[in-house]
Amino acid sequence: MLQHMMMTRWAQEDPEGAVASLNGLNYKRSAFESTSIIGSIAVEDPEFAAKWLADPDNAAASNGWTGRMLASTVGREWARQDPAAALAWAATLPDSQIAGGYVGVIGVLAEGDPGRASTLAMGLDPGSARNEALGEIAKVWARSAPEDALDWARSLEGAEQQRATQQAVGIWAQEDPV
Repeated sequence: MLQHMMMTRWAQEDPEGAVASLNGLNYKRSAFESTSIIGSIAVEDPEFAAKWLADPDNAAASNGWTGRMLASTVGREWARQDPAAALAWAATLPDSQIAGGYVGVIGVLAEGDPGRASTLAMGLDPGSARNEALGEIAKVWARSAPEDALDWARSLEGAEQQRATQQAVGIWAQEDPV
């Protein structure tokens, strides 16, 4: 927690310096630091965070899992400020990051309107990004209305139904294990 607070504060005080420090990180061991820094920057300036993520010399962007996680972080913070701009940005992401971007944006939208988030997710091309976005909707929705989330998840088909159902049941079990 202390490390997160320090990274967040550094990113607020010196975003360029904090971002420059990410160039030498081993992302398999230091993903936490990069998400702390980029998340903090995205709260203040999501376009700056998005530009950093899009930099072709950025080692994090080329790391599959880390790139998706960072795209999700930027998408989530941007969607809290400007959902339309965040959705437009997510659509431009490379294949290695697009699922993360959409998960972040659609997850925030699902907090306020899971039906709208579902409609947006179903508008994505079938595949990983859509499947992950639907799973995120199920998780978010299950926190506030687990039965509705499960009913919705069951209305999906194939792998999408399986993932969304697993996510909804998992959150329901955590929130109300009895």
